[in-house]
Amino acid sequence: MFHFEVFCHCLPKLWLLAILCLALTALHSHAQCGQPDGRVGDAVLPSTAVEEYEEGSQVTYVCSTGYKKSSGSSTITCTNKEWTTLTLKCEKKSCDPPEDVPHGRWNIPDGIKFGATITFHCEEGYIFPGKISYQNCLADGWSGGVFSCEAVKCDLPADIENGRYTPNSDKDYFEYQETITYTCNKDYNLIGDSVIRCSKNGTFIPSPPSCKKVNCPLQEISNGRRIGGGPPPYSLRSFIEFECHNGYTMVGPAKIICEVNGWSSTSPVCKKIDPPAPSPTTATTSPSITKTTTTSTTTTTAVRGGASCTGSLCIGVFKAFVERVLVALLIPLSLHLSL
Repeated sequence: MFHFEVFCHCLPKLWLLAILCLALTALHSHAQCGQPDGRVGDAVLPSTAVEEYEEGSQVTYVCSTGYKKSSGSSTITCTNKEWTTLTLKCEKKSCDPPEDVPHGRWNIPDGIKFGATITFHCEEGYIFPGKISYQNCLADGWSGGVFSCEAVKCDLPADIENGRYTPNSDKDYFEYQETITYTCNKDYNLIGDSVIRCSKNGTFIPSPPSCKKVNCPLQEISNGRRIGGGPPPYSLRSFIEFECHNGYTMVGPAKIICEVNGWSSTSPVCKKIDPPAPSPTTATTSPSITKTTTTSTTTTTAVRGGASCTGSLCIGVFKAFVERVLVALLIPLSLHLSL
């Protein structure tokens, strides 16, 4: 049975429910796009609680930490239930070039943009006193730190007997590449290098020298004389130069030098030059004649089988031999022609 009074009493509530349903339906019909991607390339969308967006809604992206905008638009729009394409392009931020450090250098393998790491090194002979020898390029610049190079230090060198070094200051050490110079007392000779240097390893090179008295004995030679070098005494690096008298030749070095352990060589020897040997006599052979001729000045002998002869007499013997040969040849020839 229909109760009109009950219906009239509930009617306002039904109208309210209907309006609420219509409102929700209208609201739902305008929510066209879902939540956009939170990250696109190097761009990110700031956090938002909105899950659905009406037609024409816009959202704005920003570049990721350490990146900056290089081109394009930062916003996208809800159009026909889809978001437009984001054209924003981001690039890495760049840190400033690292500061120059005396006697130091930076190793920069991958540039100086966001995320890059550079390392610090000191030149030869210098050391880095810190603990962290690198920097990272962050969003707001380098990670920081104190970078410096300190020279290698050498302890004071050793003293030497009968000598000294300069400069002899009051400082407790010498630094890399600093030098000291040694000198010896009077009548002493310096053995080694007079100048030594503080090296990259924290030691002096070469080793300190020594001071020593050096005296070489007088040297003389027979059949020769001294032509160079001073008179005795002979100290380190003194020298004597010799030459031999006429008729003698030198065996050994002409110059000797006084060294730490004595003369550089024994003294040379002057050896007498032997007279030249006589040249051999020219021989003429006659195969068949034996003749002896004596004069007041020259004696010439021609012996069968190979005797020697000299002077005009030898020419006469040779001439007689030639005549005999010609006669022996001409007689048979004349007989042949007469026939």
